[in-house]
Amino acid sequence: MKRLDAKIAVVTGAGAGWGRQLAVTFAREGAYVVCVDADQTANEETVEVIAEAGGAAEAVCADVTYDEELATVFGRIADEHDRLDVLANTLCSTGGADVVGTSEDEWDLAMAINVTGPFLAMKHAVPLMRRAGGSIINISAVAPVRYDGPDAGLAASKAALNHLTRVTAAEYASQQIRVNAVIPDRCAPASDVANAALFFAGDTSRFVTGVGLIVDGGATLAVGGE
Repeated sequence: MKRLDAKIAVVTGAGAGWGRQLAVTFAREGAYVVCVDADQTANEETVEVIAEAGGAAEAVCADVTYDEELATVFGRIADEHDRLDVLANTLCSTGGADVVGTSEDEWDLAMAINVTGPFLAMKHAVPLMRRAGGSIINISAVAPVRYDGPDAGLAASKAALNHLTRVTAAEYASQQIRVNAVIPDRCAPASDVANAALFFAGDTSRFVTGVGLIVDGGATLAVGGE
């Protein structure tokens, strides 16, 4: 038996990078994956990769920073499946500049993609998880945990996402909805990020919520060391 057999999963940012790897991994473990991305061409390529490996998925084009578009996505899931088991928010906006070097537009983009997108997705996912419980995984970054290079927008927005993860976990724990974060650094292999997310998505973590799992090969432990 596969770890996500018969589960319905949504992966935002599924068209590339960590998002694609999560979608492929979830499908490999038996989930039906709804791949969400604003780049439909890349999104469909992810679905093709999944299909070639024998998995099941569909591509849905949506910009996660727009509530109306996500309402359509999750409304469709409600109509077709009447439930949602897993949500993974994987998108990440990085500016690569310190406070002085970050423009207001770059700041706003980081907040929109890294905080507003996951907030809106969770807002629509929770009602679909209330009946049978579910797992929400937010892909964060180590920037709020330790200095990881100049990126004011990334550090602030992912810090907000980390706390939003904890708050949401506390709010919905009584409804068997778990909310956790995977916290990789810039060098984390996509497969390792996906495997961490897989742990949170599956039933083996059914008593784990409000946790931020750092995936950086121990680099955070070495900060300040010799």
